[in-house]
Amino acid sequence: MLRVVWVPAAKAARRRRRRSAPAPAARVAGAWSDALERLDESGVVVRESMTGTDIAAAPDVTAARPPLTELAALANRSRFAPGGVSPATAAAAWVSADAVRGALQAGRTPLTRARVALHRSAPGVAVAGGLGSSLRLRVLRRGGAVPRAASPADR
Repeated sequence: MLRVVWVPAAKAARRRRRRSAPAPAARVAGAWSDALERLDESGVVVRESMTGTDIAAAPDVTAARPPLTELAALANRSRFAPGGVSPATAAAAWVSADAVRGALQAGRTPLTRARVALHRSAPGVAVAGGLGSSLRLRVLRRGGAVPRAASPADR
């Protein structure tokens, strides 16, 4: 019974914390992480090797493709473009993240909405590269170590 209250409350608190982060770049990263969690809840497979553009072009995201494409572009610009991120860019990222969430929820039955509401997304989906992965999510949920790439020193 506690899960019925705790999981949705934890998701809302995490979303609120990301949306109100002090730095605009952190708010953009939070919007991207939120969208990745919504994709995970919807069963969309995101591989670690996928770029934001690859994720937006995946066949499973048809309904959410336009806002996800915009959000991926904002996240890429925020992370890789020179200069800072404006508060307007951060606000636009959250508009896109909210649109992704709405597009993924559209057409769901009440039972599916309840299942998704109780789905435990792994906090901090945005990994070092900023894209996250379903493998990493599964590993984090199981409490295991996250696999890392072999460095030249390991060879």
